[in-house]
Amino acid sequence: MKIFVDWHKKYIEWWKKKLNISNYGIVWQGEKAIEVGLIDALGTSDDYLVELSKKLKLFEIDYVEKKNLTERFAFSAQLLIEKSILKFYDIVNRDRFIS
Repeated sequence: MKIFVDWHKKYIEWWKKKLNISNYGIVWQGEKAIEVGLIDALGTSDDYLVELSKKLKLFEIDYVEKKNLTERFAFSAQLLIEKSILKFYDIVNRDRFIS
């Protein structure tokens, strides 16, 4: 583990020298981060993926939004209720047509 920690410290020092960063731990945001060389451009991850898709000449992007726990629970409850109602309806109608 000590080897990894030492390597990581040397790696950080190398980047600090390369980027001319004297104070470790300072955060630069927005345009200042571009000036310092920490980032290439400002944008969201979606902007990046759309730009990358243009470069790679993709025809379709399939984006699926992950549902949070509440939405998943509500969807499961809805399915359970629908199945229960359909089962009940099936039982009631089955008895009506049996002689």
